[in-house]
Parts: sequence; structure tokens; C-alpha cells
Amino acid sequence: MAPDVVFNSEYGPEAFMQHWCFMDWFGDVNVELKGWEATDGESL
Repeated sequence: MAPDVVFNSEYGPEAFMQHWCFMDWFGDVNVELKGWEATDGESL
């Protein structure tokens, strides 16, 4: 993952991984991607 990836208004893979580690605390949590779209040709 590129270091300039934005996730929940934070940058980089660390922000993404911190979110997933937090979700792991709650045991049986299912997360489903509902959409993925390009907004300006260079971001999703």
C-alpha cells in the first residue's frame, strides 16, 4: 500500500492496520465492502 493512501482522514498503511487491529478486539465482527469508486481518477 502506498504511503499516501488516505483512510478515515489519516494517511498510510498504519492508519488502515490500526483500524483492523481495533476491530479484532471485538471477536466475531464481519466487515463487508459495499462500494469502491474512483473520485478524481487518482484516488478511490
